[in-house]
Amino acid sequence: TTDSAHLIVGLDVSGSVEGATLDGLRAAVRSVIGQLTDQDRFSLFSFSHRLRLLHRASSPREAAARVVDDLQSGGATVLHDAVILGTSLARTDSRPAVLVLFTDGSDTGSWSSAADALDALRRGHVVVFTVGAGLARGRASAPSTEYLRHPTWQPPRPADTLRFMQAVAETSGGQFFRVDKGAPLAEVFQDILARYRQRYLLSYTPTGVKTGDGWHRLE
Repeated sequence: TTDSAHLIVGLDVSGSVEGATLDGLRAAVRSVIGQLTDQDRFSLFSFSHRLRLLHRASSPREAAARVVDDLQSGGATVLHDAVILGTSLARTDSRPAVLVLFTDGSDTGSWSSAADALDALRRGHVVVFTVGAGLARGRASAPSTEYLRHPTWQPPRPADTLRFMQAVAETSGGQFFRVDKGAPLAEVFQDILARYRQRYLLSYTPTGVKTGDGWHRLE
């Protein structure tokens, strides 16, 4: 099982996240911090029309509980950029990294595309558990949807956002959680960390592969 971990939490604090939802996010972060040990590391960032790094790969109890109170809502949603930032933060510590990414809506202003975000995940080393609050229950678009493959940003349909959240989890080996607006997020975050603790990390060193040859199929 995972003895220690680098827990990264990314929170959508755009204009649609206010009132009870924002209070629920604050409570969820405090609760999951309480489950961490001195051997773990913790990072926290928020995103709206901009990315804001609040706590970076350090002791979960140093300042994390305090910075949670600074969370304020407002602005657009840079969901794709948030995935890339979370993937980058995984490289700031040697422990196995897990990203809990919360949003309640579609991307409305990222510099990067959905394809960019998924490519960053494939090249990164982080397991992502995505949490979508109040996302449309409509049928998700096909895995080959143009939205996930288009090289530049384009406005998503509701089904595209649902599929993107699923694809982020699937690509990284994590899991997608769809919750209702106003659901008890603390329980969801605690459940995610508990599930991650039960995972095993397997690794190997390839032989007979030339350095710099790029990607190789495993059989």
